Amino acid sequence: MDELINNPIYQSALLPFVVSLVMVLLLRPHGWYWAGLAAVLGFAATGYVLTGFEFFPLRSDRKILLLGSGGILLGLVLDLLPWRRIAPWLLFLAAVSAALWLVWPRFRYVEGQEFWALAIAGPAYVAWLLVSSESLRNKSVQADSVVFALALGTGISALLGATALYGQLASAIAAAVGPRLLLQAVGKPVAAGSIMLVPLVTVCASVFQSLNEPEGSDSKVLNGGG
Repeated sequence: MDELINNPIYQSALLPFVVSLVMVLLLRPHGWYWAGLAAVLGFAATGYVLTGFEFFPLRSDRKILLLGSGGILLGLVLDLLPWRRIAPWLLFLAAVSAALWLVWPRFRYVEGQEFWALAIAGPAYVAWLLVSSESLRNKSVQADSVVFALALGTGISALLGATALYGQLASAIAAAVGPRLLLQAVGKPVAAGSIMLVPLVTVCASVFQSLNEPEGSDSKVLNGGG
């Protein structure tokens, strides 16, 4: 049993897919955006197996999971928000703040142009992804496809960069979105909602932002987050 639980394929593919499939079948009949939460719960299962949801001492991987958790709450607020015009501004402010918090320890390793690139490019990337994805909250197939492609690409980039834990986290998102894509093909499409898009896009964007941490950074995560 321990061998199965410690298998990377089980952790980042089978587990999130099965949990997401079960939850989407349970939540789909309730309408609203609850079916979008199923993919988040599938990813959360992988997060728990890999880290045990131990957030302290803070490292970048634990910060990413904290940001994903906060993204669930923000997504729920946005889905309940009656004034849609302010949603992009809320997302922009939240994205920039989250990105700066994530990379703050790395500022001591860089200076000059590299410092400003780190301070501007990363937050801009996270903000762009979150704000642009908000337009897909009521579009089921498009939202699922974008998150799946983003997660898969991020996971491959992380694995190629030898950051195994990041690769597993991103791959788990792709696997968790898989059941929604399958059910979209055989049943009535169900909107994703911000409750799915905000946390999952936040995790993908944060993982990609963290891939180029300087060597020697105390937040660097290598080879399974040990």
